[in-house]
Amino acid sequence: MSPDAGRHASPGPEQLHSTDRVPVAEADAGMLPTPEDSKRAPVWENYVVAQASQAALGLIPVHALAVGVVVERYDIRLHVQLRERNDGDVADMAEIVFELELLLGREARVELVGEVLDAPELGTRPAVVWFYAARGY
Repeated sequence: MSPDAGRHASPGPEQLHSTDRVPVAEADAGMLPTPEDSKRAPVWENYVVAQASQAALGLIPVHALAVGVVVERYDIRLHVQLRERNDGDVADMAEIVFELELLLGREARVELVGEVLDAPELGTRPAVVWFYAARGY
């Protein structure tokens, strides 16, 4: 028995399906979902939000109040609301953008929108899908 027997790898983007139910074995390996072809992801926006969450793991700035994205086809805006901004926060935000660009592929354009606020303003930006909000506000 091989050392990997019984282990299950987590599914990659090439294994995501929609209602088309394309079997994993028939999916084109290495193909990322796109706004024009979402058969491997139920909704492009959900895919981008999931990838943004992945890109932000361990990188959410210390002073972050909220982090979210706006998805307009290949134009992605990463919104970061901060209590204050320092060099470490700026470096973390730049790294999130870099990671997100890698995860989404060459055609995606990721823009950073950073704001310094006293408290998170989640309800005033209805187009943003927030995936992180600091506690206590």
